[in-house]
Amino acid sequence: MRRSIFACLMVLFPTAAFAQAGDEAPAEAAEAAPAPAPGPATFKVSNGKTSLLVRTYKGGVMSAVAHDHAIASTQTSGTITWDAAAGACTMDITVDVPSLRVDAAQDRRKLGLDGDVGADDQAEIRKNMMAADQLNAAAHKTMTFKSTACSASKVTGSLTIRGKSKTVSFTPKLDTSAGFSLSGGFDMKHTDFGFDGYSAALGAIRNEDKLTMKFTVVGE
Repeated sequence: MRRSIFACLMVLFPTAAFAQAGDEAPAEAAEAAPAPAPGPATFKVSNGKTSLLVRTYKGGVMSAVAHDHAIASTQTSGTITWDAAAGACTMDITVDVPSLRVDAAQDRRKLGLDGDVGADDQAEIRKNMMAADQLNAAAHKTMTFKSTACSASKVTGSLTIRGKSKTVSFTPKLDTSAGFSLSGGFDMKHTDFGFDGYSAALGAIRNEDKLTMKFTVVGE
């Protein structure tokens, strides 16, 4: 009689003995298969959202009648790769030299420069800047920056202007919440790239050797 009752229970509840084991299996499988870490993402530089500015510094005994200048890139291209898991990046940036803009009011304000420069003066300054003894735009149509080490705390790379390369480093400010944005700045010199700053009137009006670059590069 007891055997018959046990047999009936097994018929009515054939899976009861296995329910607990079945419930635990998915949890064990989930623990054994962690989500893969995201890989590096590559972004194309957005020319419209990227800002790259260079400041020159006036010098000479007649510097009171001269200006510090604001030079802006209007054609910036390239790629940025960001590896969030490793906290590392690579940058390959190109600036079109013939399209550089000089002393536009909005660029001067971004660099904290007072006063405006008229259109005729802008054209003359730009002509001097593109000359063979300055940027030599006819022979060197691009400036480039290629990173050699790039992280959230420090970026180092090779900056090439007028065919001459210089290693530069800076502390970046990163924003990866939507796409990729990297801001920074550093000082450099005309003579780092094989030429002297512009001068006139036997040096009474001239640009100092020092230059300052400030930028925000946006990738999408």
